[in-house]
Amino acid sequence: MKNNPVLLFALTMTLVGLGAVYTWLLASFSVSTTAACFDANMCDGLTFRAAAELLLQGGDPYDRSARIAHVSATVLDGDNPAFDLPFQYPPNALPWIALRGLGPAVGSAAAFTAATTTGALLALAAWCRAGESRLAWTAVAIFWTPALFNSALTQTGALATALAVGTLVLAKRHPTAAAILLGLLAFKPQYMGPLLVAAIIAKEWRFIGVALATMLSVAAGTTLVWGTS
Repeated sequence: MKNNPVLLFALTMTLVGLGAVYTWLLASFSVSTTAACFDANMCDGLTFRAAAELLLQGGDPYDRSARIAHVSATVLDGDNPAFDLPFQYPPNALPWIALRGLGPAVGSAAAFTAATTTGALLALAAWCRAGESRLAWTAVAIFWTPALFNSALTQTGALATALAVGTLVLAKRHPTAAAILLGLLAFKPQYMGPLLVAAIIAKEWRFIGVALATMLSVAAGTTLVWGTS
C-alpha cells in the first residue's frame, strides 16, 4: 500500500465519505426527538434551532426569555424548558447559526454536522501529506470521542476545526485564502487568537490585515442584516 498513493487517497476519501454519512446519522438520531434531547441534557441542537429561527424571524437570539418562550411555544406545547438554553456566540457567528434555521429541524442539524465534519476531515487529510498518516489520522478523527460528542450535540467544533486546519494548510502557498479562513474563524475567538498571535510573531502583516478585514466585514454584514440588538 505504501507504493500505491492512488489507493491510499481513494481509501482516505472513502473514509471521509463514510464519516460524513456516519455523523449525519448520529446527528439525526441525537436530535430526532425533543424528549431524547432533554432526557440526555443534550439540548445544543434545540438551542441553535431556536436562536436561528428567532434570528430569521427578526427576533433577538441573545434574549434568554425570548429563546425559552420560543422553544416553549414551538416545541414543548407550552411547557417551559427544564433548564436554561444558553447562547453565547459573538455576532460573527450569526451567519453560521442562521443556516440552522433553514429546512426541517432534524435535517438542518444533520446536514450542518455532516458538511462541517466533511470539511474538517478534508482539511486534516490535506494537512497530513504522507498517505499512511493521512489515512490513519482521518480514521482516528472520525471516531475520536470529542468528534463524536460534537456530532451528537450538532455543535460547531467541526466547523472551527475545518477553518483552523484549513488556515494552516493554505498558509504558505495561498496566504490570502488562509487569512480569509482565519477571519471566518472569529466566531470562535479563542481559536482564532493563538493563530493570530503566531502570525504577529512571524510579522505576517498582510496576512493579519486580510484576516482582520474578513472578521470586520462579517461583523459589518451581520450588523447590516440583523442590526445591533
